[in-house]
Amino acid sequence: GYIEMQRVIREQEPLRPSTKLSTLGKTLTDVAERHNSTPDLLRKAVRGDLDWIVMKSLEKDRARRYETANSLMQDLERHLNNEPVLARPPGTAYRFQKLVRRNKAIFVAVVAVAAALVIGLMVSVVSLVREQRARRIAVTAQEREAALRYASDMSLAQQALAMNDLGRAQRLLDAHRPAPGQVDLRGWEWRYLWQECRSDALDEFCRYP
Repeated sequence: GYIEMQRVIREQEPLRPSTKLSTLGKTLTDVAERHNSTPDLLRKAVRGDLDWIVMKSLEKDRARRYETANSLMQDLERHLNNEPVLARPPGTAYRFQKLVRRNKAIFVAVVAVAAALVIGLMVSVVSLVREQRARRIAVTAQEREAALRYASDMSLAQQALAMNDLGRAQRLLDAHRPAPGQVDLRGWEWRYLWQECRSDALDEFCRYP
């Protein structure tokens, strides 16, 4: 009856158009076909600004509805022009979305430039990491080679001492005296062999021309 209709209008909150479409079932398919669309695309087209515009038009509080039909028309024009509509709460993300839609070409160019910069930066970082890794591998290989050469020369110096070849033993030991800035690999074995090279027999031998 008429009284019940008035009660529903006053008290019951209406469904959003996109929600109402979901309840139509077979009717929604027929409506979508008449608009050369599909049910999903139709709901997607209505969801958002049109939902807000319709709900503002149906507000229970008169002060929250559109003041005039012209205000409603202007909000619909804003929707068609991808501008923020007054019916929707002005969120930052919403305004940014509308700005992007109005300036697609500019944002595509900005995104392309930013992507190129990011890709260039990533390539540079990857190249730098690879270069540093190669340098570390080379340094490690050099250190391993120096350690092997030191161990080999200490063994040869010991053999030279066993054969009383003090000159060769000293040359092998002197080769491992570190230059300024170089790592000193000498250990107790080097000092022991050096002391063996400085025997009393050598001092006695050097007394004579």
